[in-house]
Amino acid sequence: MSVYVRCVGDDQEPRAFATFAPKCINLIGCLHPTLHDRAITIRLQRKLKDQLITSLHRFSGADLQRQCARWVADHRARIESADPDLPQALFNRTADNWRPLVTLADLAGGHWAERVRAAIVAALASNDEDEAAGAMLLADVRAMFKDTGATKMSSSALVESLHGLKERPWSEYGKPPKPITTNRVARLLKPFGIKPAQIWEDDKNTRGYDRVQFVDTFRRYLPEEGVDQSARPLEPNAGAGLEDYQSARTAEILADEKTLKPKRDAGSSGLADQKPPSWETRL
Repeated sequence: MSVYVRCVGDDQEPRAFATFAPKCINLIGCLHPTLHDRAITIRLQRKLKDQLITSLHRFSGADLQRQCARWVADHRARIESADPDLPQALFNRTADNWRPLVTLADLAGGHWAERVRAAIVAALASNDEDEAAGAMLLADVRAMFKDTGATKMSSSALVESLHGLKERPWSEYGKPPKPITTNRVARLLKPFGIKPAQIWEDDKNTRGYDRVQFVDTFRRYLPEEGVDQSARPLEPNAGAGLEDYQSARTAEILADEKTLKPKRDAGSSGLADQKPPSWETRL
C-alpha cells in the first residue's frame, strides 16, 4: 500500500494518506518503466476471424463492485493476516505485485490457487526482459554452483543444466517456446552487470562464467540461504534494498497514523480540515 504524508490544516499538521488504487492500463507499445515495474503485464492478441465475442456495452459493474466489497469485508481479517506461499522467483516489487492476487486466490479455494501460480510462471516465461525472470535465473545459477562445487561454468554447460530443471520455464522459454540459448541467458544476466568471459574448463579455453562474477549480485538480489527474511530488520544501509526500506517506512507511517489526530478550528469547514476516513471503514 502506498502511503504519503501531507501537511493539512492551519497548523500544517502532517497526516498519512493511503493512495493505493488498482488500475487497468491498455496501450499499444511499452509501458513506461516506472509503471511497468509496478504492474502485472497481460499481453493481448488479435482475435481470429472465427472467434466470437460477447459485447459488454450493456454491462454494469455496480453489482459486481458491491459483491466484491462485501466479500472483502467478510474476509478482511483473513486477507490482512495472509502470508501466501509465492513462487521462489518472485521477490521485492515483483512479489508485491502478485501477492494480493495470490492471497485472494488462496482464499477463494478450488482451482484458483493452482491457476494463479501457473499464470505467474507463464508471465515470467513470456517476457524475456522481466526482472523476475532474471532473478529466477540467478537462483538457479546459484544452486548449480552450490550443487556441483564448481567455481567456473561454461555457457553451454550452464544452458544444458537449465534445460534439465523441472518446473522451470527454461526448456520452453520465450515465444515461440523453445529451449533457452546461451545468448538468451546472457541477455537476462546483462542487467545485473554479468557478462560471459573467457574461462578455462577441462583444460580448454571457452566462453562461460566465473562464480566470482555472481557473488555481489547474489547478495543483492537473492534472499540469504537458510535465513528467514521476514524476521530481519529493514534498514537502508544494512544490506536491504531501497524497496525493502521503503516498505518498512510505509509500515512505520501506518503505525504512526494512529497518533496523528486532526485539529479543527471552531467554525472551520475546509477540505483540508476534514479527517480522512479511518482504515476500518475504508474499502
